[in-house]
Amino acid sequence: MKRARRAGGVVLGLVLAACGGGAGDEPDAGGADCGLDCTGDEPDAGAGAVIDAGAAPECPPPNEDVISVSLANAELPDDLAEAAELPPTEEEGAADGAVPYEVVVEQVSASSAIPPMVCLPGLETEIVLRWGHLPPIVPPPATEWLDFSGHIAISKGTIELVRALRWEGADDPSDPRPREDFVAPQTDPRLLRFTSLIGSGSDGLLLRIRRPVVEPVELQIRVGQALQTMPLDQHHSLHIESGGWDLPVGQVEIDAYVQRETAGCYAVTGRIEGVWTYSGTALGSFSGEIVREGAAPQPIAFDGVDARGKYGNFAGTSGSAGATVEGYYGLREIFGEFAEEGPVVGRIVSSAGELEELFVAYYEDNGILGSVVYRRVPCDAPGAMHKSWFLF
Repeated sequence: MKRARRAGGVVLGLVLAACGGGAGDEPDAGGADCGLDCTGDEPDAGAGAVIDAGAAPECPPPNEDVISVSLANAELPDDLAEAAELPPTEEEGAADGAVPYEVVVEQVSASSAIPPMVCLPGLETEIVLRWGHLPPIVPPPATEWLDFSGHIAISKGTIELVRALRWEGADDPSDPRPREDFVAPQTDPRLLRFTSLIGSGSDGLLLRIRRPVVEPVELQIRVGQALQTMPLDQHHSLHIESGGWDLPVGQVEIDAYVQRETAGCYAVTGRIEGVWTYSGTALGSFSGEIVREGAAPQPIAFDGVDARGKYGNFAGTSGSAGATVEGYYGLREIFGEFAEEGPVVGRIVSSAGELEELFVAYYEDNGILGSVVYRRVPCDAPGAMHKSWFLF
């Protein structure tokens, strides 16, 4: 199964949209709260803003924890991994909180579940996970019901089930489905377990996934006997069919969407260019420049310092005044093979220990395909943007 679009190409498009704006930047007509800011921000005077001090969103104040470079959550904890492998029981299927599949015929996009706003960039993404026989592939007539049961887990944060979906097949087995499938009640917010018997159709889940800060978080998906682990950052892209893989019978497909509006404001300060090298499959080093409009390029360099799961850390320097760089990057696997591409998230800290800037990028092969450097600013500052499309 092929990816519908190159993930890096979409990220580059988002970077360009963020730097230059463009069509589609109008406020969300249904999101009355989209102009609200966290404590300490000036109100956004933009059209459609509704300022109500009593209804302000509960946002953590922006600080260095906008990103955390710790790899502590780059893999599932042992207790969570063990719980994920327990198959749902009949008792769970009859318990309060069990969710049956809803039969649908239309296509369902992750963007249909977007809430009116979130507090900080990179904390929430919506995903449609679908498996079985997927269009436009025409399935053969099914002679038996096959078991695609599995789980979705994240190493830190929460998974919320929005809808459980079923697309019936036109050539299902003549025998009725031997059981009614369900999504098991959640006893751990990091884990969702499901049963799924499929003939010639497909099943799917519409999910909302949140993490507490922007940091490395592993996403693990098991469908039948096929297990995939990946960086959660991989799915923080706008309107992108961001992955898929083949099963012994059928395929798995992921469609992800990240919220556009954020409560905080940011301003673009530049972009990163340079050369990325590898040590095996991990980052060896990066050497390049921060390119700023109307200013001389500023050198930036960093080396890979640690790797765990589908993530790695890096550390280095920026400029000539003693500023340091730290951050993390994601390791992508496509159809079970390592791909030399993925997301990069970092921050620049002054010699006095103050956060100066943040950056995100998408690397591919030995280069940076798209990037943006930005800083937190008051919402009435020149160039301030609520629509942080360039943020993971």
